[in-house]
Amino acid sequence: MDLRLSVKRKYYFFLNKLKTPFLVYVLMRKLFVLTNGLSNDLFSKVISLCRPPRIAASTDGIIGTLDTKEIDWIATNIKRNGYHIFEQRLPLNIVNAAITFANEAPVRYLEKQGKKYGYSESKKVDRKAVDSPRFQIDEDKLFENQTLCALAHDPIFHAIASRYMNCNAILDLIAMWWTKPSDLARSEAAQMYHFDMDKIKFLKFFFYLTDVTPDTGPHCYIEGSHRRLTKKLQRDGRFTDEEVRANYPGKEKIFCGPPGTILAVDTRGLHKGAPPLTHERLIFQIEFCNSLIGKAYDLVPYAFVHSIGKSVITLHPEVYGRIYY
Repeated sequence: MDLRLSVKRKYYFFLNKLKTPFLVYVLMRKLFVLTNGLSNDLFSKVISLCRPPRIAASTDGIIGTLDTKEIDWIATNIKRNGYHIFEQRLPLNIVNAAITFANEAPVRYLEKQGKKYGYSESKKVDRKAVDSPRFQIDEDKLFENQTLCALAHDPIFHAIASRYMNCNAILDLIAMWWTKPSDLARSEAAQMYHFDMDKIKFLKFFFYLTDVTPDTGPHCYIEGSHRRLTKKLQRDGRFTDEEVRANYPGKEKIFCGPPGTILAVDTRGLHKGAPPLTHERLIFQIEFCNSLIGKAYDLVPYAFVHSIGKSVITLHPEVYGRIYY
């Protein structure tokens, strides 16, 4: 192996071992609310100067080929509205492979633990027999799966995130979960309006793997709220539908779609997953960020990653720094 590449990998692994202290993360969130996002915007400009985006003239991926004009247009659309709905969908063979995996994988489900809610240990369960709103699959299991690992390393989504954040984007997190009808813990299951503040700047891609209708838990978003919050909602926490709609009249967007639907969303804006009323929903998520400063996630062992992603990780350790050797 090239010595420079080996040193580079070790350098990024060392950097990403240094998790953001919890108090620093809390301060970041408080500063975001206090400045109404201006602090994050300023930090992001500095990061963009240090790590500019690297985007090829055309990018091939699982949804086809996009040139720089198309990528720029998608990024501009997200900057304007806070989201983009892709015309392309995931091929059905990929959707079906992901569903098969999700039906067989162990999960952690949200449950009442004393006076609070928390997640169970990872285990295989009959979801019909468990009253819980959310069933989460561990991230290392997702990286082991060929289909999901290929999605996580798809260059098109990385290129769009890089253009949107105006930097060489970092893969921050991948996630997959089922939601099902339940009266439990709607707040803890992210089924009330809120904003995310995982990192300084970030972009999430959501992939619907089941049919999402108004009754099966669509993603809901307040258009334009990713730029600034109204003064009455300038606080950290959950918000009721009534107060959000009163402060953003006519701005609520409800995203329904068939299996394979793809959304790119800046969840710094107000959003929620509507509680499913009739059937369960399965979703896969990829999150990119401009810096790993923020909410700390556990590192993922390189040995767990499917071979389809290992060569990409080796060549681009600055993008996949959460994968360690």
